[in-house]
Amino acid sequence: MYRKNFPNFTSTKMGLGIDLTWGTEKGFITKDGQDEVGEGLRAFLQKNINQYDHFFFSFQPKNYSQLDPSDYIQVYKKLLQLIPKNMPVGLHHTMLNMAGDELYPKQQIVDFTNILIHELGLKWVNEDLGIWSLNGKSLPYPLPPILTSEGLKNSIENIEFYMNALVCPLLVEFPGFTDGGGLIFGEMNAFSFFEKVAKETNCAMTLDTGHLLGYWYEVNGTLNGFYNALSKLPLDHCFEIHLSGSKIKDNRFYDLHNGVLIEEQIGLLGWLLENCQNVRAVSYEDPVFHHNGSLIEASRPMLSKARNMVENFNWEQVI
Repeated sequence: MYRKNFPNFTSTKMGLGIDLTWGTEKGFITKDGQDEVGEGLRAFLQKNINQYDHFFFSFQPKNYSQLDPSDYIQVYKKLLQLIPKNMPVGLHHTMLNMAGDELYPKQQIVDFTNILIHELGLKWVNEDLGIWSLNGKSLPYPLPPILTSEGLKNSIENIEFYMNALVCPLLVEFPGFTDGGGLIFGEMNAFSFFEKVAKETNCAMTLDTGHLLGYWYEVNGTLNGFYNALSKLPLDHCFEIHLSGSKIKDNRFYDLHNGVLIEEQIGLLGWLLENCQNVRAVSYEDPVFHHNGSLIEASRPMLSKARNMVENFNWEQVI
């Protein structure tokens, strides 16, 4: 049974992931020369965090200067003071650039990340398999890998480097595809590409419901054949499932991160729970909430469905 590179926890309730931007009340702000947790984010966590079993936050660079852990550690510690003490915490990275083919300072990124892992007690690092930057400049939405033999070789080499260099487990996430944002280059099928990556590197995987649906709709415009193709992935490598707000309109899929899940994601969640025999965690990513910390009303019905599905799943079979 595959569990070699898994983080060491099982979460029997929904987990929470948040993309924390700088300069907003729902992320981080600077006040009187000190970096602080924004009041909106503080209110949300105080009101909601006890409904979740694990937590991850997405790294966003504070500025364009050289990476320095001291620019981040203190405000991250303030953030984690709002999280229950024993809750597993991970980092969703945005700088590993695992599908990139450019020379970039990977060791510097590793050194920076390993300091965060030690200082914050992080249990895992996750990142979408994608191209996050070009010529050193971050992209507004990461591009999927170049789906060629050369793109496959680059991805495998980068993943193996990070798996060996990081001091906690790395979860490699199926890349994002969204209408108008996830341009597809190369002749390989993305499911076949990801299958080869997982088997060659022996990595643990994150499967994002929006990313999986987004790719299939981008190529086919319908769900026909979706689950049959999905079953060919090495599903035993899947540690975590992600759920983030999406929309399907006119047979086009939009990975909006708007907090509102759709029926197709709930159906896919149920299928993944039953077919990913080693899955250990399900995470609701990027909730949208009011300044007082309350979730927007539109997100509540489907989130409740997903939460009930997770909490009623027989987790004893994977522990």
